[in-house]
Amino acid sequence: MKESRMSCSTDRNLPKTNYKIGSFLGQGTFASVYLCYLESTPYAVKFINKDRALKLGGLREKDIIREITLHTYSSNHKNIVSCFEYDVNDKWVWMAMQPAFGGDLFSKIEPDVGVPEDIGHMYFKQLIGAVEYMHSKGIAHRDIKPENILLDSNGNLLLADFGFAMLYRHRGQTRTTNQVCGSPPYAAPEILAQQGQYAPAPTDIWSCGVVLFVLLTGCTPWEWATANDPDYRNYRIRKSGIRDVSPWSSIGSEAFSLIRKLLDPKPQTRFSCCYIRLHPWFKKPNSRLTPGGRCNDSLKLAEDLLLRMKIDIKQPSLSMRKMKRPQMISNSQPTEVHARQIFATSMNSQPIDYRSNRQMTAFNDRMSQMSQGGISQMSQLQFQHDQLRSLPETLTQRVQRFNEICPPETINRFYAMASIELVKSRLFSALQTQSIPTSNLFTDLQEADNYTVEISKRDRRRCPLSGKICCIVWPDYGDQFIEVAFDRSRGDPLEWRHLFKEIVKEFKDIIYTGDI
Repeated sequence: MKESRMSCSTDRNLPKTNYKIGSFLGQGTFASVYLCYLESTPYAVKFINKDRALKLGGLREKDIIREITLHTYSSNHKNIVSCFEYDVNDKWVWMAMQPAFGGDLFSKIEPDVGVPEDIGHMYFKQLIGAVEYMHSKGIAHRDIKPENILLDSNGNLLLADFGFAMLYRHRGQTRTTNQVCGSPPYAAPEILAQQGQYAPAPTDIWSCGVVLFVLLTGCTPWEWATANDPDYRNYRIRKSGIRDVSPWSSIGSEAFSLIRKLLDPKPQTRFSCCYIRLHPWFKKPNSRLTPGGRCNDSLKLAEDLLLRMKIDIKQPSLSMRKMKRPQMISNSQPTEVHARQIFATSMNSQPIDYRSNRQMTAFNDRMSQMSQGGISQMSQLQFQHDQLRSLPETLTQRVQRFNEICPPETINRFYAMASIELVKSRLFSALQTQSIPTSNLFTDLQEADNYTVEISKRDRRRCPLSGKICCIVWPDYGDQFIEVAFDRSRGDPLEWRHLFKEIVKEFKDIIYTGDI
């Protein structure tokens, strides 16, 4: 290991390093990730607090170093996040990695819709390339799920997070494990059964099968791959007949054939990577890929993904369709569902009334001129799909990379043409409609014009889902122009997107879409 190069400021409570620390990228239970620069080269630097890792995760320093070692050993592949270097001091472990400027893949997938089959085919081939490379090194990932599948600036897949990785083959010797790990919808049945030792490599294949299913349908096939789960039990009983059931019925016959081989409940007969490569669906040519397996046209890929991110704000939310009339939600909710409000509500404000076409035209002209200064045109496009068949030329002519159309930051945001009081009251109502309690949890922020709600709940598969909703006043655009951004911190990006779509319908009459 290189001599320590720690020397950064202590005001961030981070280890000292020669890297110039830039923007904050994300945070876990005991680690934070920042975009850092060494000279002019960008890196994603992960800072792990050793005390918190031990206290909250039971991870000692040697466990963290094992993760980094396996990551480094696996990172010489174009579809795996590269790990360049790491170091340790008495409080911290830090590692410098390749930044994923395209964000995560599953934030670009519409829930319950999925992606076109050729895009799903492209990403599955890249994912299998990464897994096959790891397995050739004797390493199993064991935590393949949406949060760990990222994209580079050209839209190519990058597999990340080796926290549960395991060296299962070394010098001709193989070993099994009985550790329970992974995310329930993506974990293989032999893991969830907890009935002794299992081979780790086939569990990666199972997870890849679930990922392929989600790519093509926009949802997971079950909550748990156990006999207690009715969806999984139905899959086992009906076998190939499951294809008559939605959403399985939306999958093409060749892709379905491969998924059945990947989601084989018996790990002994489940396809390995070499058999996957021989399958007709996997082998078929794909015009989106170069001969080297890279994305052939990143701008067209970004456009095709973004155009499927549709929100019909004219339709009521699922929760509202179930209710005959608005109801107040009881405060006695399960402990895993809560919201920490950092605003006070008011029911007296009204939306902006733009009855004059001249006023509306002038406002849109101003927004168009100022969009490059912060307003996200991408987030507006998701509300314009009744008439949108391609991206505007004003956008496509000035972009060169995938991440300029599909940015790493979320498009789960909208702009409200209303007062902050009305936005807060609408958000209060929407959270109640989603059975997220909101009473007795008020706190003021230092900046009076900005408000945040922190949410923690269970998604449709009863998996943890958490994040925050930020309401930000844009005074330069007018005192009644509010950005509402949904920032996920934990859980499935598809489920976070689904929650966003349900809540945003409460604001349908005040959303600014750029339409005149």
